[in-house]
Amino acid sequence: MSYTHIVDEQEVVCDMCQMSFLPPMEKLDDGEFWPMEVVVGLGGPHGLRGAHHGSVEYAASFVTVFLGANDAVLEHGPDKAQFVSLQDYRENLRQILHTVRPLLAPGGQVLLITPPCVIDAARQGDRSNASAGKYARVCVELAAAENVHVLDLHTYFNTTFPDESERRQYFVDGLHFSDKGNKEVAKLLGVAINGMFDKDELAKFNKWQLPDWHDLVPHDAE
Repeated sequence: MSYTHIVDEQEVVCDMCQMSFLPPMEKLDDGEFWPMEVVVGLGGPHGLRGAHHGSVEYAASFVTVFLGANDAVLEHGPDKAQFVSLQDYRENLRQILHTVRPLLAPGGQVLLITPPCVIDAARQGDRSNASAGKYARVCVELAAAENVHVLDLHTYFNTTFPDESERRQYFVDGLHFSDKGNKEVAKLLGVAINGMFDKDELAKFNKWQLPDWHDLVPHDAE
């Protein structure tokens, strides 16, 4: 997950999910905190830290690992400080998988998600579609080796929208998804999830695990 997120053409310094779930922002009426956590991988080598921090007390039924867009910066480009080699990227993903999988709930699944494509015409020499493709292939290969599911966003966007000018509509800056792009990814995630779980397992996801926010908002006496 990127540590920069484009909202109305303004760059903020962390993902909106990270902002939303930082304690003590989510607090119940009785003073207790919700047992929730969002592990956010920052650019470069920092994402691996999240796999070893704070998640041991929760048994998840579904985990996505969506990393690599920042790792795939060009080694000698302007953002070279974020660069992670293909070998290290593969090993980091492998370690994350081996850390998360033993903590899953019975029947739990992990979905690896490759870096998406890059719109070369919208970037300034920091990234390239070809470089992102190399990391995407490593992600796909590791998923096969580890027998986990994978969503190959790089291949999907490049093959479904071979014309870069059309593909560009799905990104705000050639890297981060636009509203249209996020909706496309949500659709693909839905297809992936439905293919990973049977009907009974999917039904479990339709149950609220947290209070409805309406129940937490103070109401007027009237």
